[in-house]
Amino acid sequence: MINPINHIKNIKYYLIFIILFPTFDLFDGFFGFSGGTVIFRLIIILLLASFFLKYYHKINLINDQHRTFINLLFSFFLLFLFLVSWSLFYDLDNIIIRDIFELHRPLYYSLIIMISMILWSNDILLHKYIIRVLIVIATFEIVLAFLHINRVNLLQNVLTLYTKKPNAFGYRSTGTFGNPYDYGIVMIFFTFIIFQSYRLEKKYYLAALSILSFIAILLSQSKTAIYVFIFCVFYCILFLIVTHFNVKDLSKYFAIIFIVTALGIVYYQDIYNYFIDQFVYMERAFDIKRLIRKSFQSGNRLYDLFWVIERYKNANILNWLFGLGIGKGIYDDIEFGYALYLYRYGLVGLILYISILFTGVIISYKAFKKAKNSGMKNYNKLFFAYHIWSFGLIIGTFANNFIDQPRITFLYFTFFGMCLGYLLSNFSDKDYNIVCLNY
Repeated sequence: MINPINHIKNIKYYLIFIILFPTFDLFDGFFGFSGGTVIFRLIIILLLASFFLKYYHKINLINDQHRTFINLLFSFFLLFLFLVSWSLFYDLDNIIIRDIFELHRPLYYSLIIMISMILWSNDILLHKYIIRVLIVIATFEIVLAFLHINRVNLLQNVLTLYTKKPNAFGYRSTGTFGNPYDYGIVMIFFTFIIFQSYRLEKKYYLAALSILSFIAILLSQSKTAIYVFIFCVFYCILFLIVTHFNVKDLSKYFAIIFIVTALGIVYYQDIYNYFIDQFVYMERAFDIKRLIRKSFQSGNRLYDLFWVIERYKNANILNWLFGLGIGKGIYDDIEFGYALYLYRYGLVGLILYISILFTGVIISYKAFKKAKNSGMKNYNKLFFAYHIWSFGLIIGTFANNFIDQPRITFLYFTFFGMCLGYLLSNFSDKDYNIVCLNY
């Protein structure tokens, strides 16, 4: 049996490594491609593979649910590998090195899920090695955001190890992420896990930290992150009403919303003037007509979708099913996530991608419900935040393929695997002993 404390410590170290390891974006010009990101992912794959090879013989399939899911995961791996291989071989004339590197994704995603599925039903361990670490990481990222906007020269030079020079010396916070919108999207997850921690623990420093985390999202000046956050807030309110119908708590939240809305209406002009002075990039974030008009222009989301559809006009049935090629050497700026998967992997790949996103929402809800009924507060915090965040990523994918981004990939599929591990575990609701999930 794998030592539960050692394993959950491994996940802790992986999380810290994912956040802190530099991707050396400043030196991309020397490689001709994102060389630092390639190295970053290869190191993670080697770490995960070495762990799996070391312990796989100690992992047993103990019930039909475990067997069924492993078969599904293996089928996902084979299908995804086939789709990537098809796209590479179909478009050999335009293939570049960065296209070939896409072969790592099926193995990378599958390893993350399998390793993170090894989970023990111990709320204390989860708090000590995962929840606490996530809150410390969130605090670190918040501090970076505030230092960034104050143009701390030493920090700006350090940030060139994580992002391109214009971002590092610009006015949009990126933290240790490659760009502002990746940073903003991850801070949404941190905001909700801190918020849920406050709800369950009633510690006011957590309330203050959740507000600072929200401000960090604003400091990213990512319009996508703001839109996704707004959707997440409304979904969160609805989710709390459905799953936690407590008149006293809900009255308090609605009172806060009412007060904030009323103050916003009264001081609208002052807030607006401050907003456009301090957040230049988001000055027209809510000019809907302008956003729609720009979306049809070259390099924008709707343009991306129409560009992909145009490529399919003369395509055959196999292309429609399995894709037209990876295409990084043809058009590497497709940001509309669903359009990107349609182009690369056809209708089969698009369905697979959408299935992953919706599965994340479903299993996180079921895991949250199970944790809530079991009285396991820390699993409750993690699965609540992941559920809201995974819902937000369905919306966010209209703007970018976020779950493919280097750091987000690991975070997303780690929590995905943890939800599955928790759901497939067979401990009783009152059992708080360390129980190994064998799969």
